[in-house]
Amino acid sequence: MKDSIEEQLRQLRPARLPKELQARLAQPPPAETKVVRFPAWRLAAGLAAAACVALAVFLNQGGEVKGPPQIVMSQFPGGELIAERTVAVVNDGGQRAWEIVETERVETQTLIADVGGYVALTQQIRHDRTPREIHFD
Repeated sequence: MKDSIEEQLRQLRPARLPKELQARLAQPPPAETKVVRFPAWRLAAGLAAAACVALAVFLNQGGEVKGPPQIVMSQFPGGELIAERTVAVVNDGGQRAWEIVETERVETQTLIADVGGYVALTQQIRHDRTPREIHFD
């Protein structure tokens, strides 16, 4: 299937550049370039804003600390199952098959926090590999 527009586009050839454009491209670039300087007032305004922020942060944290920080600590019981995956499948040469399952459980969790907003969470994780019999019913 021929399209007349595509046929016309194939027959088109690039035109020559105008003489004025060829002359401008042939000239070397001008030696003097204009340098745009950064306005000094913008630098001064940025420094003033940064000083205001630093002063506000300093004044906000400048209070006296009275005594040791108050710490809150709580422990949670473990037992939560995090992950479980089958590591291997074996048979005992008879009619029984076993899968070896690897489990990850949280034994204990401890949360420590103070009044200043610092928080630490510690977990003890137990890894076990146990065999489970596969029942074919």
